[in-house]
Amino acid sequence: MEEILSQQLTYEYYGYPLDWLSRYREAIEKVTVDQVREAAAKYVKPNEFAILVVGPPTGLDKPLSTFGEVKQIDITIPGPTQPKVPEPTAEARERASALLQRALEAAGGAEAVDEVRSIDEISFVTAKMPQGNFSLRSRMIIAFPDRYAQEVTLSGATLTSVYTPEGAFVRSSGGVRSIPEEMKAEWRAKVFQNVVGLLKGRKSEGFSAWAVGRSEIDGRAIEQVRVVVENESLTIGIEDESGRLVQMAYRGRDFTGASGDVVVNLKDFRETGSLVLPYAATASFNGQPSLDVKIEKIAINIPIDEKLFARE
Repeated sequence: MEEILSQQLTYEYYGYPLDWLSRYREAIEKVTVDQVREAAAKYVKPNEFAILVVGPPTGLDKPLSTFGEVKQIDITIPGPTQPKVPEPTAEARERASALLQRALEAAGGAEAVDEVRSIDEISFVTAKMPQGNFSLRSRMIIAFPDRYAQEVTLSGATLTSVYTPEGAFVRSSGGVRSIPEEMKAEWRAKVFQNVVGLLKGRKSEGFSAWAVGRSEIDGRAIEQVRVVVENESLTIGIEDESGRLVQMAYRGRDFTGASGDVVVNLKDFRETGSLVLPYAATASFNGQPSLDVKIEKIAINIPIDEKLFARE
């Protein structure tokens, strides 16, 4: 949710339409060859070029000095150092299973969780951005097992982001537009980045979990569990005292589109039908506060308007 909200807030701050990303892509596709040539003739200065050659200095048709002065530079980009993750032990997996069972019981029990077919959640969000704080209304709808939609309303305009197995798209007053392929997996992951979706995901093919250590939230002890569900990985925190799932951490994007570490702390748990769910959350991006969420209403298993997930 965070990256979608932050993106739309940035557009609002700078006066762009909410569907700017889709408009930008369409505008690029409309550029003609003649327009490219005209721009190149105006801005590209061949006599000011610097030619970068990557490869061995020998074995060429002729020396590089034929083309001008040669300067050797080091353009090596160090790759990120990823710590090697040890193979989970049987004890770590057993501990994770016990912790997930506690989280299921704290959420209302396995039967209550498994009976959830849909969630309709309305919230008010305060986004903390470099330009200042912005507030907006959000509605999230999940139809399990694999459909997700989010409506964001800002300054009277509503933009709806939709994921289904058949495709993903954005709907606004300007029409319906597809999203880039690389974003679809990120939107698919939203189905699991909530208490009910994560706990229901334990029955998914390929689901795995193992305990990875201990931490705390506001002085309260939690035990952390690494989870892989539908090829998406995240780390969750189970509170010692209550057994509730109170934290989720995963890789996400900020308002600039940059990737980073997202940590969501869940709070204000209340009874919702036969479930116990969080009604508030705070999120950070790379350690910096990014979102405050106050949930106004959560509806479970109410009829879903199928038009919401239809492209047309």
